[in-house]
Amino acid sequence: MKKILLILFFISATFSGVIAQEKTTGIEMFRSSVLPQFKIYFTDARLAVNGQLELTATPGYSSLARENKSTVMDMLVRSWQQSLIVVENGSSRELWGINATTGKAMLIESWRIDGDKGAEAARIPESKTAQHPWFVYFGFQSQFDSQHNINMGFSTRFGFFLLKNRWDLAASASGFIFGNIDYDSQTFQSNVGISSKFYFPIQKLRISPNIGGEISYSTYSVEDTETSSVSPYALAGISWYVGNGSFDVGVRAGKQTIVMIGYTFIPRLNSSR
Repeated sequence: MKKILLILFFISATFSGVIAQEKTTGIEMFRSSVLPQFKIYFTDARLAVNGQLELTATPGYSSLARENKSTVMDMLVRSWQQSLIVVENGSSRELWGINATTGKAMLIESWRIDGDKGAEAARIPESKTAQHPWFVYFGFQSQFDSQHNINMGFSTRFGFFLLKNRWDLAASASGFIFGNIDYDSQTFQSNVGISSKFYFPIQKLRISPNIGGEISYSTYSVEDTETSSVSPYALAGISWYVGNGSFDVGVRAGKQTIVMIGYTFIPRLNSSR
């Protein structure tokens, strides 16, 4: 039992440390390390409101034949796998992604923007999956002192956004251990439930405060005694968008108040559906 608890403690500490090391966003890395290699074809890269990468093309790109454009974009879609890519070339637009069968770049759609209809024509319809992306979260909390008292736990959520970046719904599960590793009478708690959160994104800072609630079925085990109950919990926290998801710090308040640190992975599709 002591070895298992110590291993879990080590894993939780390592997990938190790895996530904290990522200091730059995907678009910043793309601009600094990828875009300069294609400066003959593109002058600027930015993220649209819907999360897609937008590239501003040069006359050099316009003069390329279709197959040569595909060669250039094949390298770019491999370097940027967080979303589809929109190429802006004057009044022309091209939407590129990855062909799931061949693994090569694929021109999904091309169109032109003319006069006052530009804003409407430039709008790219999103798939239902893009409008309601799914996500998975995994987090840890741990406490260990010189008296060998230990308090450890994990929490996970799997769900989707009812309203993109604003409101989610998820199945949740968590487990906790309380006690002293010198004794065998630790308390074990497991929870399964349904949770929902509302988000208030601040795009300039890439953060999103959030609040929500959870209904959970909890089981408590102490030696040979086991009890269970259904309990409500209040949720609050803040998310910092890093990579393909967010680094999260949250509080779960109810019968116990627990602070969790974790990461939410939100995949972005590279091909249309």
